[in-house]
Amino acid sequence: MLSLELDLNVIQTKEELMEWLGKSFDFPSYFGGNWDAVEECLYDSCAEDTEIVLIHEDELSDELETEFPRLERILKNFNNAGELTITVVHEED
Repeated sequence: MLSLELDLNVIQTKEELMEWLGKSFDFPSYFGGNWDAVEECLYDSCAEDTEIVLIHEDELSDELETEFPRLERILKNFNNAGELTITVVHEED
């Protein structure tokens, strides 16, 4: 299983989150940096079960607070559609 750390003290904007997703999941160079592209690229790029460990979740920026539910919906749809799973793990203090 692939384990990725998403440090919400470092990632503060939608643009930074898109860049992190693109690098972490090795999205192709044509990745458009938007939610539709994330959903499409996950199906094409995710090759193994993955956990995303949220670090500093209490420091989620205002911008990401409005964006993060969209990522959660995309991951839920991804998990419901296929054989692979992406799990969000909340780091324990």
